[in-house]
Amino acid sequence: MPTNSAPTPRRRSSSSGRPSGNNASRNTSRTRQGSASTRPSVRPSVAQKKASGQRKASASGRKDAGAARGKSGVSRNAAVRSAQPAKQPARSITSTNNPAAAPAHARFKALRTVLAAVAGLVLLMVLAFAFDALTTHNRIYANVKVGTVDVGGMTTAEAANAIRQAYGTRVAEANVTVYAGQEGKDAAATATAVQDADQSVEEVAAQTNSWQVTAQDLGLWIPAEDWAQAAYETGREGLIERIQTSVFGVTVEPVLGADQTQLQDLANSIDARMGTPRVNWDIAVSGGVASVTPGSDGILVNPATLQNQVSAVVLGNEDGRGEVIAHVESAPVLITQQQAQDAADKVNAALARGIDYRYGEYTWHADGNTAGEWIYTEIVEDNGTYQLNALVNQQEVKNFLLPHIAENSFVSNVLVTFENTDDGVMVYPYGDSTMPDVTNAAVQTAPALFQEGAATPAVTFGDVELPEVMSFDEALSYGVIERISTYTTEYTNTDYTQARNTNIHLASEEITGSIVASGETWSYNETAGDSTADKGYLSAGTIIDGVYSESVGGGLCQVATTVFNAVYDAGFTVQERHNHSLYISSYPIGRDAAIDYASNMDLVWQNDTNSDVILIMSYTEDTVTASLYGVSLHYTVTTDVGDWEEGEKYEIIVKEDETLPKGYSYVDTTGTDGSEISIVQTVFDQEGNVVFSKTYHSVYDPKDEVVKCGPETEVNTDRNNNEEKTSTRQ
Repeated sequence: MPTNSAPTPRRRSSSSGRPSGNNASRNTSRTRQGSASTRPSVRPSVAQKKASGQRKASASGRKDAGAARGKSGVSRNAAVRSAQPAKQPARSITSTNNPAAAPAHARFKALRTVLAAVAGLVLLMVLAFAFDALTTHNRIYANVKVGTVDVGGMTTAEAANAIRQAYGTRVAEANVTVYAGQEGKDAAATATAVQDADQSVEEVAAQTNSWQVTAQDLGLWIPAEDWAQAAYETGREGLIERIQTSVFGVTVEPVLGADQTQLQDLANSIDARMGTPRVNWDIAVSGGVASVTPGSDGILVNPATLQNQVSAVVLGNEDGRGEVIAHVESAPVLITQQQAQDAADKVNAALARGIDYRYGEYTWHADGNTAGEWIYTEIVEDNGTYQLNALVNQQEVKNFLLPHIAENSFVSNVLVTFENTDDGVMVYPYGDSTMPDVTNAAVQTAPALFQEGAATPAVTFGDVELPEVMSFDEALSYGVIERISTYTTEYTNTDYTQARNTNIHLASEEITGSIVASGETWSYNETAGDSTADKGYLSAGTIIDGVYSESVGGGLCQVATTVFNAVYDAGFTVQERHNHSLYISSYPIGRDAAIDYASNMDLVWQNDTNSDVILIMSYTEDTVTASLYGVSLHYTVTTDVGDWEEGEKYEIIVKEDETLPKGYSYVDTTGTDGSEISIVQTVFDQEGNVVFSKTYHSVYDPKDEVVKCGPETEVNTDRNNNEEKTSTRQ
């Protein structure tokens, strides 16, 4: 039945109205019996009168007649019938001794009256329903609300507009505090700001109990049209629902839309504090063989539940502000062991054959060991079910083919320069005008590799004509340039780290797009300049002389560290690098980089290729990435990590706090001894020859332990090993 039209009344069955067929004849017979009077009038003949007088005169006759009636149950009417002449037909007479045999025609008349009343009522309801459908055509039924907004009698367009007017300000000004469970809320009530300038991501996550989120943080928006349509459809599924809507009213509970990536990021942050990771069954490829890796259920925040909670707070409060206590729930694995085994079997069948690449008269074979390095998996959702798909990293295929092509001098003369323009980064190739179409070969790899069959699959490709100038993405697709290396570091996204994160983003924007010509050097300080307040840099956490402090531009060392690791993995020569004052476990051992413009502490490296190299920076709410692009030399880099050596011991600093009670003290910052370590970087060319080897030595200062105490409080400054420590009071 169309939602915008009146329902067609159902016709009642004929058996409930007038009788028909065989039933009609039976009903008629019963009606005739039931309509007889209690004492039918029978006019006796003369002979009968005489017989009657004789019966009255004979007492024995009366006794015999009474006895006969009593024994046989035959009514007096039967006796009357027996006395009638034989030619007069017998009539069916109903006994008047049964009270239930009240006039049947009266009962039938009452029944017809009831049926007529019911039919009239039904007709009235149908007419009312039809009138209701006509008057509410294209309009929402009365007594329907969306949240607190009464949208009854409105069109969907009018309702959507009313919804935006009612909730628009609340969503725009939304500010919700999300706690990691009730314990997180209790802990946040007494917690101080987390100083994380040189703490690892894991350390900070373990101390974070609350997150302040806005509409922008979660990408909240009002799906007003969807809510209005849901309100319009309310009451239109049938007469009963329509009556319920009219009598009791219905409220459509609205849920704000959200950016699912941003929502998941928040859920991940909460999971780091109170959840247990879910590990899906998967596959790992090693030595050309795929094997199943075990999975386990997790206990995680459900993003959909979190979205509902935040939505209820924002929409339920006029200022869009409030609190949400997040909870974790069971998170079963998405991929089962059997699904992972099926994927492993498919990959192993492919790797057993390997794959050939044919370019002209040349053929290059990638065996299972090589092709196995290209394989990765992806979980794909389809109508609520999940699949584990094995895929091929196309860039890795290009990385396999390009050295073979370069070895045979097919593109040895193709070099590039970069230029930053208003239209983006432009790439200018010079040298040969054509090159092998490795992009086409990479695209064909997955279908060929995973096809069923016993024979080794082959991919054939030819040349592609190079334009004189191309966009950055076009140059990547042609294979003219490639990503030489990339590195990502993480940071936390909390109320207390917003200033630091802002500095990271600003610095990344300052240096992205840096072009380093062949043989030239790149300097962080020269490229980014000083981190001053007039540039937008904020005061953020840092460590000065082993104690947590703040300074404008705090957090920039993480950007420098990210760039250093990308340069390190590419095999470029690093001319200057300094380690942080304190060891940070989030970074690879001995591979952090500190910078300071005022003291000229810098990061400097050299482009050792024959083409330009461009640095591209990117960031999210909790990661920053440095990537180098150009014509790769395909170096291989290894790292040998030495043993840790003991460094300077930390001091215990006691700080008196008048707000604390006498005799009370606590450790505000845990102390860590200093340490030293060396790593050795070795760079190999494609033939396995050593290009160079470099040692990086890092000396980390101790991190002083800070103890806060109330007035006139004695603090024990002895360590567990009973070593005497230096203590100072501030």
